[in-house]
Amino acid sequence: MSVSLLPHRSIRARVLILLASVALVTIGVLSVVSYRLGSAALERQAFDRLTAVRELKGQAVERYFRTLRAQVLTHSENSMIVGAVREFTAAVASLETEIGSEGAGARDRSLQLYYEGEFLPRLEASMGAAGPLSQYWPEDVLARSLQALFISGNPLEVGSKHLLDTSGLGVRYDVVHGR
Repeated sequence: MSVSLLPHRSIRARVLILLASVALVTIGVLSVVSYRLGSAALERQAFDRLTAVRELKGQAVERYFRTLRAQVLTHSENSMIVGAVREFTAAVASLETEIGSEGAGARDRSLQLYYEGEFLPRLEASMGAAGPLSQYWPEDVLARSLQALFISGNPLEVGSKHLLDTSGLGVRYDVVHGR
């Protein structure tokens, strides 16, 4: 005795149901395959776009640095700039004897307060993390002195500190920097 899947149905109804079932399974399989192929194509296209953007940005950065290099080379041959570098070098060398070491502690404290109260919070706000003060603290005494004179001791607001021409001490560095 045979078991029929569709008892009491005509052969025509059985064939139609079988064909409909095969068509639904085929449509389902094609849908899944099409979805996966489409997803893979979209993902590949997105990666291709990101790669193109990365390449364009890389070329732009390289072009920027080539331009900067050309400018540095051009400026390094400029007699005014060469003379200014020589004057700054001599002014920095004489700075230690002109300002003395007695105020170094006060300058360091002023600079430390600036780093902790202004620089590190701004850096953290823009970068997400700043790191410890020791990571940014200049080892060179003259570098700290110049930063204390022209940055932490500068009465101008952040963003305008470059407008200060002299520290007001009347040292050789002030003359060169002011010019």
